[in-house]
Amino acid sequence: LGGTWNGTYNGAAVSQTTVRREFWATGLRNPWRMGFDPATGALWCADVGQNAYEEVDIITRGGNYGWAYREADHPGAKSASAPANFDTLYHTGPVDEYNRDEGWSITGGRVYRGTRLGALTGKYIFADYGSGNVHSAVKALEAWLVTTRKARF
Repeated sequence: LGGTWNGTYNGAAVSQTTVRREFWATGLRNPWRMGFDPATGALWCADVGQNAYEEVDIITRGGNYGWAYREADHPGAKSASAPANFDTLYHTGPVDEYNRDEGWSITGGRVYRGTRLGALTGKYIFADYGSGNVHSAVKALEAWLVTTRKARF
């Protein structure tokens, strides 16, 4: 899982001989396009939810994005069986999420680094296949600002 491994996963002991070490991150449900930001190297991922939420994650080495204990930042299909203190000890929360009123099939995008559309420079541009909405996300003063343009193309 990268970094220093202490022999546990979600608080449960795991034998090092049975762990598949090639996993970079865990807890994604249905990643639908990933892309690296060429300026920062951050790996962005749109993760399709199950019943209630779509989410955007920045994937980090050893990150646990919570599925099936969490759906975005909300209880997931198996939340009742989550390890104690899962959210504080193991869960890496999403950069953005939206519920089914906004769309139902997130499609990942890219961080725009072009020069023609200056207002979009540095923003992660993504869409929702079901609703046709186009979104942008950018970090500002340690908080994420998300803009949605409701349009059907």
